[in-house]
Amino acid sequence: MNVTLGLAPLVSLLAGILILVVPRLLNYIVAVYLIVIGLIGLFGILAVLVLEFGSFKSTLIVLTVVPIGLVGGLLALLFTGNSISFTASIGLIALIGIEIKNSILLVDFTNQLRAHGVALDEAIERAGETRFVPILLTSATAIGGLLPLALQNVGLYSPMAWVIIGGLVTSTFLARLVTPVMYKLFTPDVEVKPAPFT
Repeated sequence: MNVTLGLAPLVSLLAGILILVVPRLLNYIVAVYLIVIGLIGLFGILAVLVLEFGSFKSTLIVLTVVPIGLVGGLLALLFTGNSISFTASIGLIALIGIEIKNSILLVDFTNQLRAHGVALDEAIERAGETRFVPILLTSATAIGGLLPLALQNVGLYSPMAWVIIGGLVTSTFLARLVTPVMYKLFTPDVEVKPAPFT
């Protein structure tokens, strides 16, 4: 009696199970890994912002611009006919970093003005007026630099460029409205510093 003939169905069954299960298992492992890395990155950003500002309120104000930019980036993908790809995801991450930097400029300058004794409404207004032009110029420069890449319509890099452009357009103008309103709603405590001797 030939033993190999009896094992052939079992080996083929095991091979079929491995072919079906292993790729799915690897996909789940990679997905869990990416989620864990994303959460670690998110908590790292939150920790740095809390350490910089010393309060959760300022951090919350800074992070309110992120959804605005994400919506703009996703709408830009939709309007240009691109899908969410790996490079588009990289563009979303870069966009979040740029948005947070712009919002930090506004919130930190408002906190500095209030620390020097400027009233809340006046500090919000002055910070918006003073920081808007630098934020607008850096956003326009980034958009200008990314436009040739976006207009090439290359499937690898164009989605990334469109995400950043769309997010910068929406966040630059809407953050001008949202950040001061959020600052007014969640006014952080700022210690007033005495004026230096003159």
